[in-house]
Amino acid sequence: MKDLTDWGAPNLATLPSRKVTDIQAMLDQIEQRHKVTVFLAVESGSRAWGFPSADSDYDVRFLYHHNLDWYVTAFRKKDQIDLMINQDLDAAGWDLAKCMRLLYKSNSALIEWLNSPVVYRQDEHKVTQLRDLAIRVFQPQAVFYHYLSLAKRKLLHPDTRTHEKSFLYALRALLCARWVEEFRSAPPVEFKPLVERYLNSSADLEALLALLTRKLEGQEVDRKPIPENLWSLAQRTFETLNSANIRSKPVGDIELYDQTLRNVLFGR
Repeated sequence: MKDLTDWGAPNLATLPSRKVTDIQAMLDQIEQRHKVTVFLAVESGSRAWGFPSADSDYDVRFLYHHNLDWYVTAFRKKDQIDLMINQDLDAAGWDLAKCMRLLYKSNSALIEWLNSPVVYRQDEHKVTQLRDLAIRVFQPQAVFYHYLSLAKRKLLHPDTRTHEKSFLYALRALLCARWVEEFRSAPPVEFKPLVERYLNSSADLEALLALLTRKLEGQEVDRKPIPENLWSLAQRTFETLNSANIRSKPVGDIELYDQTLRNVLFGR
């Protein structure tokens, strides 16, 4: 990869058609077996971020809802589905009501799913309502500290100094935290726009592009020392962010969440 223009955006067209067909069939089976409606299914993790390894897994994440009767109960029911299909494909999904509770906390994983660039299935009307709610109730403090804590765990782990995958996860988390600090909004899911905004040094960018090229062409277990300038960049960025003051804000009336749930269930 010579420069950022060589870095293609992740989307469904970049995936093997046979794998996409398998995933669509899996989603059909989930709906039939669990008697649910899958209204969003996306890719998460490195394939959605734009830097999968040659042997990266497919991490399918989906949102679903049951029929109306399922929600009329005095008892709490299981609100997620987890499946391991084969060695390179796993799937996990959350029920609509669980999504409402997670959006109340500005859950970063759910926000990334809602904005993934690799979409396998989508009911645009239903998903738009969740996206609009996520923007309306976004909690900068919760999301900022999620990404900062993720970066801290990676940077403190001794393997990260020689593990490209772990380092890229840490750097992406740091840049996501910077985005939240600057804009008080959800960061891009893709890594590329974060790199374009926050890597200003040509030497840092050149080193990162070389690292990304090895990651894209290599295997998950490949190891090579992280360039010193990138490691220093990550450390400096973490130190700066660690002293940031991101204030919380009111989470909003729970009626916002209940109304969105009703709108999706009743097709409003």
